[in-house]
Amino acid sequence: MLDHLALLVPGVTTAQEVHADHVLEPLWDDIVQYAPRPSGSRAVNAITTEVVQDDELLTAIRGRRPEAPLLLLCALVFADSRIDAAVRELLTGVHG
Repeated sequence: MLDHLALLVPGVTTAQEVHADHVLEPLWDDIVQYAPRPSGSRAVNAITTEVVQDDELLTAIRGRRPEAPLLLLCALVFADSRIDAAVRELLTGVHG
């Protein structure tokens, strides 16, 4: 998943292109942020008019920073209640 996220180009890659990547589905819209394409573009709907917005997660992944996997795990915990439940059950104790 890190390799797929590293290929996203902020301001260029569209939501439609991210959605077509089956490795990132079904959480593609929960871990990737989008912004409207700069004015002057001629797209017909939101999925083609929105482009990937840069954030700390994508910056860390592109830079191959050591904290990138941890940031991705945090994003996935926020994005999916099943992952959140697994982390709470398996990685935390009674006192946190």
